[in-house]
Amino acid sequence: MAATRGTVSQTLKALARKELIIEIRSQIDRRWISYDVTTKGMNILDGPKTIDDALDNIGSSARAPLADGLENLLREALRLRGHKQFGLCRNYKYHRKDKPGGYCLLLEEKLKSEETKQIYHKYLE
Repeated sequence: MAATRGTVSQTLKALARKELIIEIRSQIDRRWISYDVTTKGMNILDGPKTIDDALDNIGSSARAPLADGLENLLREALRLRGHKQFGLCRNYKYHRKDKPGGYCLLLEEKLKSEETKQIYHKYLE
């Protein structure tokens, strides 16, 4: 994400103050924290998307070069990060789609459908 730990921490705190996410501490190890999107946050995520509307308005002839440029930008950003990736859980090789909601081969855990839409930071290759 090309952000420092402090920036991410402050962003998460700001989202929590706005009640868009909620902090969940692990019962096993209190140092582990995860975040869940609140109903208020989901309403924003599910709402109108300015970027989607803008893409619809620029037409298909402008979308192709834009997509190529963004792909090149992301590939270079990944190269600079040592190829450490992040993205949606359901898009990674550890996600098996043959189970209801999915299954994480890395963690060996069943996943709820909503969990497959969460960001997953891949540390292992």
